[in-house]
Amino acid sequence: MIRSTHNIGVRGAHFEVLFSVLNGGLVSYKYAGKEMIEAIPKPNFWRAPTDNDCGNLMGMRYGQWKLASMYLSHKDFRKGPYGPGNMPKVEVNEKTVKVTYTYLMPTTPLSECS
Repeated sequence: MIRSTHNIGVRGAHFEVLFSVLNGGLVSYKYAGKEMIEAIPKPNFWRAPTDNDCGNLMGMRYGQWKLASMYLSHKDFRKGPYGPGNMPKVEVNEKTVKVTYTYLMPTTPLSECS
């Protein structure tokens, strides 16, 4: 595992993974020398509405899920109050590294996703 001011990286025999501390996500994943992603993966909590959804005003009732997908942000886990279990977890073993994040979504009421 490699740490710098802006990034955290992991390197193995055939892969390299780079997480951005500034941008809050996976910024590079190389396997066998080939880059596997174009941009930071972002969760999408919205789906295309069906005819029934349009009839029952689903867009108005559940619009916060679309907003949560469109306006993602991240917080530095070192600067802020976190409840039990919300701190990012890093497990380093001899051959593996596991990083678990909990996303706080700006919905009403506040929602979380791990």
